[in-house]
Amino acid sequence: AMAYQWYKDNVAISDGASISGATSDSLSLTSVTESDLGIYYVVASSEGESVTSSTATLSVAKDPNADFATYLETLDVPLELRGFSDDPDRDGFASGIEFLMGSNANDTSSIPRITPSTIMVGGQEYFAVSFPENTLATDLSLEAEFSSSIEFEGATEGVEVSREDEGGGVERVTRRSAETIGVKKRAFGRFKGRDSD
Repeated sequence: AMAYQWYKDNVAISDGASISGATSDSLSLTSVTESDLGIYYVVASSEGESVTSSTATLSVAKDPNADFATYLETLDVPLELRGFSDDPDRDGFASGIEFLMGSNANDTSSIPRITPSTIMVGGQEYFAVSFPENTLATDLSLEAEFSSSIEFEGATEGVEVSREDEGGGVERVTRRSAETIGVKKRAFGRFKGRDSD
């Protein structure tokens, strides 16, 4: 009779909570975690002779919408243009902001749809902006800042008004300024990316 033994990283494995078939011709892993990643192979033996299979590497593909570096690699952005502030498609949006807004940093037809407006709350007028946000991003986050000064002194993130799912890990967010527009009727907004750590 044929006997089988599966190995991970050159160590014999046994059946457990998420592994079955460690001594059969077919290995099954469920609910894979990072500790399951590695190099697998099986040794089949019969009547004193054994054969070792080729190896198979279990890895997890990174979601390009979750990791900025993977996003840029997926888009085939040249290495010299892979910085957060670079703009490889020259559409006026930095790669990092396009990533955080769920658009393609290497395609001029894929521009984030940002809609400025005003909004009335309690009889007071506020500056508001609606924009897409990549909710899958894990290494960076998007900030929308508001100020009555073009120098952005005393800028604040403002107040979230609404959030709607647009699909594909992107939500349309509307934020308003914390301060009213006032008599001068001017307000400024800007977007910034920051590390999520």
